[in-house]
Amino acid sequence: MVAAPAAVSSAEAARIRAFVSYDRTRNSDELPKRTFCLETPPAGATRRLREYQLERLSDGSLQLRTALGRAYRQARALRRHACQDWKLYFSVHAEDIQLAWDTIAFLFITRGCLSGLELPMFEESKGSDKNSPELHESHLPVLEDSKGSDNSSPELQEDCILAVDVYCYTDRFQLSDQTFRESHSSKTLLLSKDYEQSVDFWRSWVEEVDEALGAANVRAGRAAVANRQFDQSMYCSLRNEGFVDLPKKIYDKLSKEERRLTDKFLKKWKGKTYPPNAMGYNGRGDVDPFLTGTICDFWGLPPLAVGFLALAAVSIINFTVYFIL
Repeated sequence: MVAAPAAVSSAEAARIRAFVSYDRTRNSDELPKRTFCLETPPAGATRRLREYQLERLSDGSLQLRTALGRAYRQARALRRHACQDWKLYFSVHAEDIQLAWDTIAFLFITRGCLSGLELPMFEESKGSDKNSPELHESHLPVLEDSKGSDNSSPELQEDCILAVDVYCYTDRFQLSDQTFRESHSSKTLLLSKDYEQSVDFWRSWVEEVDEALGAANVRAGRAAVANRQFDQSMYCSLRNEGFVDLPKKIYDKLSKEERRLTDKFLKKWKGKTYPPNAMGYNGRGDVDPFLTGTICDFWGLPPLAVGFLALAAVSIINFTVYFIL
């Protein structure tokens, strides 16, 4: 069992474990939508949030989000996902998914993660289309099988992936509804940079999750084909799910299954699509915050432009210092 941090009482830790219990959620006859409120706000952000909502969707997916996480998801959708969307993926063996969910969800709350955790499921359910973009903000990345080929049929995969949002504010959200509030409070809050959690925070949290999963003997799954390994983690990888304009040369190389899904995205999101594996882990070409060490949108500029601006700034500073001295 994962130890609770000193700031969380044993009684509250027990409540959190019961709240996130995978077994309790999966065995419910009705689709649960439960809310948990911490006794004391967690550390990890300038502005504290106390409330977490757990929901199981009609297709079987599990979502654990704060009010901020829900507003963040909605804001990205209103921007047609045309902004960076970094996610941490934890890949585990399907038989260990219950233990993995309970472990990660517990640490998500007790360590004060302020975004969202999701376990996508590909299950048949009455009246639903598991491949419909309307049901998912994104789809599971294709996993690589033991022979090195793409297994594009999620039903045949032996591994499961849990996705964690890395909240990154962008000024583009100013054109959409940025307000949110927690149910226990009447105070209206706004999406802002204040809620961003640092690269060091996420690195520390992933390291702790890795240790907890290892101690629980959770077997690591295969990393998604395009994802970048997160530091030295056995379980975690990184991907930018921000939607892209798909070059024709990339589209022509897609498999029949990938084209079918891509066509649905292109139709729904007016020419934008979830980046296929062929475009790598960072299809949009945004600045990778875990390489720069800073959670920042950099005005949505590509890495080359950011590098040019940084070089120009350094040159101006050197030029100024030279003449002053």
